[in-house]
Amino acid sequence: MPSNVSSPQVNTPAPSGPKFESETERITPYQWKVLSAVIFAYIFDGLDSMLFSLTLAMMMKEFAIGKDIAGLIVTIFLGGQIVGGMLVGFIGDWLGRKGSLIFAIFMYSIGTLCCSFAPSWGWMAFFRAITGFGAVGAQAPMSSLIAETWPAKHRSKCASLMMGMWGISACIGALFVWFLVPHWGWRSVYLIGGIGGLFLAIPYVWLTVKETDRFKEVAEQRRKEKAEGRGLLSDIGDLFKVPQWRKNWLIGLAAPFAQLTTLWAFLTLVPAYVMLEKGYSVGQGMTWFLITNAVGSFGFLLWGPYADWRGRKPAFLLWALIAGISMPLALLWAPTQTWFMILSSTTIFGIYGTYSGIMTYLPELFPTKMRSTATGLTNQTGRLLSALAPWLIGVLSQNIGTGRAVSWTALCWVAVLLAVVFGPETKGKSLEEITGK
Repeated sequence: MPSNVSSPQVNTPAPSGPKFESETERITPYQWKVLSAVIFAYIFDGLDSMLFSLTLAMMMKEFAIGKDIAGLIVTIFLGGQIVGGMLVGFIGDWLGRKGSLIFAIFMYSIGTLCCSFAPSWGWMAFFRAITGFGAVGAQAPMSSLIAETWPAKHRSKCASLMMGMWGISACIGALFVWFLVPHWGWRSVYLIGGIGGLFLAIPYVWLTVKETDRFKEVAEQRRKEKAEGRGLLSDIGDLFKVPQWRKNWLIGLAAPFAQLTTLWAFLTLVPAYVMLEKGYSVGQGMTWFLITNAVGSFGFLLWGPYADWRGRKPAFLLWALIAGISMPLALLWAPTQTWFMILSSTTIFGIYGTYSGIMTYLPELFPTKMRSTATGLTNQTGRLLSALAPWLIGVLSQNIGTGRAVSWTALCWVAVLLAVVFGPETKGKSLEEITGK
């Protein structure tokens, strides 16, 4: 006879979703949206940054300046980058990743727009400082968004895809110069770059990105700890008080120092060098620039898959060796234009790819409460160490030639080799596993 007594019901809690956006087995539509937003923002970031190198020879002629003043303008631009990288990184830990990114895009876009109206090299230097402020300021929130949104096994590939847009931007800029400058002058390309950032990049980020759950958790924790006297400044202060973060800061600045010193030495002075000293026409110079940057883009794109496969440290080692060996061979040995093209391309491959590593590795080294600030500060400390390089090399090149002067910067890659020895490996680990926070 069947029993009328019902068995007790067990209330099983509904399964909860992942705590953070990155804790997913499959890639989600929102993760793709975040990646598309930072890629779109970085296209204009790279374009606005590279326009100066592409128009330098024409600008030097109009403003009647030499290589020493050109190098000084770049150094002022780097100064703006340093201030922007540090300040926007701090804003990212204070107000959030999304708002700080939009602010940075506005700064680099308005700076580029103003460059199109610069009446003298002094004003050009000022407007380039504003551009640099926003262009590098955007990198800390962009890399933090990727690190906090994407799964560990894909972080490096995503950062590489974002950074790969730099080479694409450089090629777009070269095409602008090639087709627009003969008809409307060099100022026209700055006008297009500024308008594009203001009216395309900013709305897209605003409509696509939301604040990360990791940042929201830290912000809520700060509100609870406010009564105890702790807050954002206390969290940032731990960067230098806690030995682990202090060590990671020292290790992390090696790659930005080497990469940025060689980047601005090679990409600022060598494009003018091939036209003024090697006798290339504007078309030949832009062809050289397009090919080397197209190859260099693969340096960006391949760093991520290699680092997710073999590890961050082996990737840094390989790319540093490629850049450090190729540069002096291109400038001091290459016997033909073909060899110069090949070795210039592998130089850019190594330099560009290392920046993918920087944008992958730095956000991994620090906890959420200081991630944006520490990423910006570490990157900009390395940039600060390299800031005088364009001006010093510009002055030196007037005595020993551009090729020899730029080649000396290859020695900076020794710092990366030392960082590889002492730095932690972060491949495949969650941000909390790496930092313990």
